Amino acid sequence: MALEFSRCVEELVATKVFITSTDGFIDISALGSAGDGGVVTVGARTIRLDSDHGQVAMGHAAKGGSAISVRAAGDGASIVLGVPGSEKSALVSLSEGGMTLVYGPADHLGTIKMLDKSIELAMGPSGGRVVVSDNAVTLQVGDASLTLTADGLVSRCGGKVQNLTPEGTP
Repeated sequence: MALEFSRCVEELVATKVFITSTDGFIDISALGSAGDGGVVTVGARTIRLDSDHGQVAMGHAAKGGSAISVRAAGDGASIVLGVPGSEKSALVSLSEGGMTLVYGPADHLGTIKMLDKSIELAMGPSGGRVVVSDNAVTLQVGDASLTLTADGLVSRCGGKVQNLTPEGTP
């Protein structure tokens, strides 16, 4: 069964809407005057939204439980989750350079960045930070830091820098 509604309004509004029912799913397709548009698919256990710009799917996972999938076309995508009644939120952001996970209250967010050449863990705007790369590990709190490399340790505090080599000499 298929229904077609046709209406011409402004360019940002769909000019044609199709509703189709097949195999236990209802598809609602909307086409704009430029030929772009999207599809909403509703089933007993799934909801899926598809467009030229991305996809959102929510439904029953194959091994039980539920799954939410968000995919965006273009350079990056992000998922923002909030807990009702809580001031905490979570963000997952994907880009060409890597992935960022953020969680916590707005004034003290914990962050994990998985980049092409390093991983960074941070807590709050002035809290502790750990950066792991292929050739160094840096621990930082405020303006004090300690960096471990194959060549030794580098300690920084304020404007002072102290180097310690494997031979034990600064």
